[in-house]
Amino acid sequence: MASQGWAQTPEVEALLRRGVELRQQRHDDQALAVFQQAHRQSGSVRALAQIALAEQALGRWVDAEAHLREALASRDPALARNRAALEGALGIIGQHVGALMVIAHQPGCDVQVDGQPAPRLPWANALRLEVGPHEVGLSCVGAREVRRVVVRASETTQELFTPGSNNARSATQVSTTEGLSTTVTPSPSNATISSSAHRTWGWLTLVAGVVGVSVGVYGLLSRESAIAEYNANSTCPGWMFAQNSFLCDDLINQVDRGTIIGFAGLLAGGALSITGLLLLVTAPSATTSAGRVARLRIGPGELGLSLRLVY
Repeated sequence: MASQGWAQTPEVEALLRRGVELRQQRHDDQALAVFQQAHRQSGSVRALAQIALAEQALGRWVDAEAHLREALASRDPALARNRAALEGALGIIGQHVGALMVIAHQPGCDVQVDGQPAPRLPWANALRLEVGPHEVGLSCVGAREVRRVVVRASETTQELFTPGSNNARSATQVSTTEGLSTTVTPSPSNATISSSAHRTWGWLTLVAGVVGVSVGVYGLLSRESAIAEYNANSTCPGWMFAQNSFLCDDLINQVDRGTIIGFAGLLAGGALSITGLLLLVTAPSATTSAGRVARLRIGPGELGLSLRLVY
């Protein structure tokens, strides 16, 4: 525990001043070492608070939270003038820290978090961790399981293990905040989403290609129809000399339009069709991380029919 007094020996005061200078020079790692030395020699709340602030600057959020909470728990009257600033720093630190509670039906299991040993189960209190993904390993008699969990700020993530169970993992991640709980269901893997998008674009491109080819065929048919009608019209003179007949001029314009639409549609439609086929052929298989195909199953549910994604 930190001492209740802020009075320091000259040596400790010199260490604290040196640490503050290092912080101002942005040498936070060196400042932390100096503050730790001062705390070892004095055990003062002042040195402990400086340790927490240096750890905050270095992004060591869990240690910073623990040390700052301990400093704020001090009843030293001299802390009052700095309490508001320290509580503000604690609020910022809290945005980077959450909690993890591991629960297992089998007692005495060993737990590892990010490869480091954690207390054996059962836990009396949740483990404070930095916000983000963590790897949790559970070792029980005859069973071992490793999971990747995500810790969120100001929440307690509960992870339930069932050692020895042959069922696929059905435990969901439960986060609690101020007594409320929400269940987060597993989301589709990135590979499944990528495969679905790949195939969707393939089909859309293929359909666009078919439409383009159809437009091209229509343009060429319109061109041939105009040519036939022009040749069958006795009022239209030689091909390049129809200048006085509005009907003949319209037919010539229809031939020009049909030629442009026909060849442009065939070229664009052919290119899109080939691209769509390539996208469909090269689309990755929509499987889960374990390599099993995800399927949609329709069956009876509590309120009628239900849809389930099974693997």
